[in-house]
Amino acid sequence: LQADVDANAGNDPRGLFYLGNTLLEAKEHDKAIEVYNKYIEIQKNENSELYQCLMFKAMAENASGKKTDARNSLYRAMSVDPTRRDAIMMLADLYYEVGQLENALHYYKLVAGIKIKPSRMFQSGRACTWLPYQNISRVYNDIGNKKLAISSLRKAMRYHNHEGWERQIREWE
Repeated sequence: LQADVDANAGNDPRGLFYLGNTLLEAKEHDKAIEVYNKYIEIQKNENSELYQCLMFKAMAENASGKKTDARNSLYRAMSVDPTRRDAIMMLADLYYEVGQLENALHYYKLVAGIKIKPSRMFQSGRACTWLPYQNISRVYNDIGNKKLAISSLRKAMRYHNHEGWERQIREWE
């Protein structure tokens, strides 16, 4: 991949995209970020590949402890395609990880409110069905609102009936 990138001398961003993905898989996060940044510099179109690049870059940034950079990459991905749920879901997860529960709740609710549109691009099935509601439930539980935690978990159960959820609802009730 590096040879392909070198041979194209920055004229074709696809090699950079795949090189970044390979580095991300190899847990070479800082190198992946550098390659994704080069991709972003030469990518002229606001398309689904740019969206994916920004999401993968956010994953690398998060793994490198660069939480603010990861959030900024996700905001940019959201601007490329505001109708997709996965970048917003990742943003909510980042806020949850750092204890910013109100921000996490806001973005989980935003995810749940987006109408799914057919797409040829990979989308997280969990983010398109039960996961936003499960995470909304988790946040409500964390802030002490059991009634809304139960209601949200019941919404998740419309999509997936995890065996532990019924037990959790009984415990909260």
